[in-house]
Amino acid sequence: MLDRALFGPHTLGDDLLARGLRVLRYPYAIVRDLAGGELTLRATGLVYATLLALIPLVALSFAVVQKSLATDSVKVEQRRLEAENADLAAQVTQLRSGSRIRQIAEHQLGLVPAERPIYLTVPKKDAATASAERH
Repeated sequence: MLDRALFGPHTLGDDLLARGLRVLRYPYAIVRDLAGGELTLRATGLVYATLLALIPLVALSFAVVQKSLATDSVKVEQRRLEAENADLAAQVTQLRSGSRIRQIAEHQLGLVPAERPIYLTVPKKDAATASAERH
């Protein structure tokens, strides 16, 4: 009977009584649902639905953080490799220097610079004569 009085068609009007009944609907519905146990059930359902909606969001957040950490570690590795590459390029430049090669030749191999180089010229022979002389 109270439901009919608060939620009936006579509450659709714009007069003072209809407005008052519409305002009383909310506390009545809360007390009614709380007494019947439906409010707890609805609140539980709302919490459950909210948690279900948040699970994909949390999973997505973890995936983004994981990819961000992986990207950071790749960038750190890239910087390390670039520094190592620069060090190796400097070593190659140093090892190729003529003064270093001369120092190794003189001190480690015991070679000395030629004071008066002698150049020999070998006369060209045709291929048939060279082949016959070898056999």
